[in-house]
Amino acid sequence: MGAEIEKTAGPPAYTVGHKRSRKPVYLTFLVTFICSLFFFSPHFWMSHNCSGDLDLPEMSALASVAPPPIQYDEFLSRQSRLVALLKDSEIDAFISEPGTGTTKYLFGQEFEWSLSERPFLFVVTEDGTIAIVYPKFEETRVLQLLPKAITPLNYKLLPWEENSTAFIALADFLSESLKDTYQVSVDPNVRGFILSGISLKTSSTNVIAKDGNLIIRQIRMHKSTAELALLKQANVVTKAAIATAAKFVRVGTTEDGLRNNVLAALRAGGLINVWAIILFGDNAAYPHGTNGETKKLTSSGSVILVDAGGELYGYQSDITRSWWFNGGNKNNLPPLEVREVWGTVREAQKAAIAKAKIIGSNCDDVDSAARSVISSKGFGEGYQAFTHRLGHGIGLEGHEEPYLTLGNSETKVAAGQTFTVEPGIYIPGKLGIRLEDVVVIREHIDEATGDLVRDVEIFGAESESIDEPFKGHL
Repeated sequence: MGAEIEKTAGPPAYTVGHKRSRKPVYLTFLVTFICSLFFFSPHFWMSHNCSGDLDLPEMSALASVAPPPIQYDEFLSRQSRLVALLKDSEIDAFISEPGTGTTKYLFGQEFEWSLSERPFLFVVTEDGTIAIVYPKFEETRVLQLLPKAITPLNYKLLPWEENSTAFIALADFLSESLKDTYQVSVDPNVRGFILSGISLKTSSTNVIAKDGNLIIRQIRMHKSTAELALLKQANVVTKAAIATAAKFVRVGTTEDGLRNNVLAALRAGGLINVWAIILFGDNAAYPHGTNGETKKLTSSGSVILVDAGGELYGYQSDITRSWWFNGGNKNNLPPLEVREVWGTVREAQKAAIAKAKIIGSNCDDVDSAARSVISSKGFGEGYQAFTHRLGHGIGLEGHEEPYLTLGNSETKVAAGQTFTVEPGIYIPGKLGIRLEDVVVIREHIDEATGDLVRDVEIFGAESESIDEPFKGHL
């Protein structure tokens, strides 16, 4: 067409004042203007799976009301609580490495140290001393980085030379209290060779290393007010992000495309280190998917399962939503089997939350409450269709204490705990449905009766119905 236009007699199309020339100019401008509006809209980018870091209005508004990070005094309070527990348990010291959830919990997230075969250790003693064990040749770098670790001003430096070991430096430090044997509690997330190296015997010192989980879970498992604010925000944002991305699902959307959109919405909501698992149709029959071929939505409709999360000042979110995509046809309602499975999962979730409200209940009780509902509806006993545990604790780590699973009757549900409640039903070759919310256990004394009252707060809106799975999420 370009060659034919060049051959047309008369003035060029851009000539000013020529009446016939104005029509193509205006049409071109109008088409360009309309296309630019469409091109730069979030709808265009999300529907074309090129979402990038979208500044979506609803998500940006959520990001603007995020609570502050954990403050300095709270870190010192955590360290003091650890010291008190060490005294009560007759443990001489607690030992951890940089990078673990416990170290971040005690000393903040700003201190970063790349782990190697040369141990770097944080040591907290029962008298309140904080010691740093590190390679001597790295001393300049250590001194530059230590101000980023939140510690009292009286920490002690314990460098070790290359012809010695970190464990000898540790034993020499402990031996200053003139005891024959020292009991130390070791962060369960330290590397294996650290644990075995600590359990050494020198000519004068015998160090016995114990599992630190018995100590640290007592302070990490019960969240503070500031921690709860961050966890609530992160999980409310995640629900809004899934609901936002769901608005742009259409025929032709791929699992990867929806994943990109969810991640973009999470980032726009202020979260970092975001992730998402997206499963369509029978891919959702496997809780975390498989390595098989990704699917694309068609006009016939499909189950969609989205499991997503991210991080706000170190605190994690983990939300799952399952819903029916109607293929662009509002009359294409969820098939009876999908509706029954979805309804059973929702009933199981409500039963688990109700059990958690009962004072004295344990993790086994709560898991069993959900599993009983699923088995009573004919989906099999035990782990037949509901193939995983009911839930896990959440905080600085996506998976931490307490674990809500069959057999964990020793761990009681208690005030300040935060955990997921995520029952699911998975039918290979057909579908999978999971609903996941994060809850916190709260307790107070009833002023009228003097009784202890427990409540279960759910962070953000629940998915109440397969017909309106995102009601209240935005």
